[in-house]
Amino acid sequence: MSAGSAKTLRPGASSFYDLTLSGAGSWSFVDANATTSRHTVITAGTLTAPSGVFAIGGSFAKNGGTFTHNSGTLKFTAPSAQTIRLNSSDAYNMTFNGSGSWSFVDANATLVNTMRFEAGTVTLASGTLTLGGSLLNQSGAFTHNSGTVRFNSTDTGETIQPGTSPFHHLTLDSASGGWTITQNA
Repeated sequence: MSAGSAKTLRPGASSFYDLTLSGAGSWSFVDANATTSRHTVITAGTLTAPSGVFAIGGSFAKNGGTFTHNSGTLKFTAPSAQTIRLNSSDAYNMTFNGSGSWSFVDANATLVNTMRFEAGTVTLASGTLTLGGSLLNQSGAFTHNSGTVRFNSTDTGETIQPGTSPFHHLTLDSASGGWTITQNA
């Protein structure tokens, strides 16, 4: 999609197959939730995500332009190997709920809130993955990729639940934050 000014996306109950944004304008979702069956690619312009769940059945690639998380959740549902490139944009929440695998392309990535593993396997960023909330591994898995997971929440009540997945380095980086580690880390 290409546009020179602000546009809205209103998919309703329909899904996008691939969603590619390549214009200089801005695009915002009107509906709280949206789905792409395959890939989401941003090469130019601005995409403001839905405020609820943005389900992505393939890769997410912010190669240029701007991605605004809108306090929503990126939910990855692919049945095969995919990649995630945030390219200096923050995500709010991420949920992995597909039988596939995902790899962060960026050396460093930031989630303002929580990362949840419900199915599949995720290879984390090789540098620093910063989480402003909890990490909840309910039945998926992650590979540390020799990187650091940095928790920087400024509030208490966060949970670190790695399941059977080990961390390479784990940093609790906020004097006012509070975390409960519910399993071996």
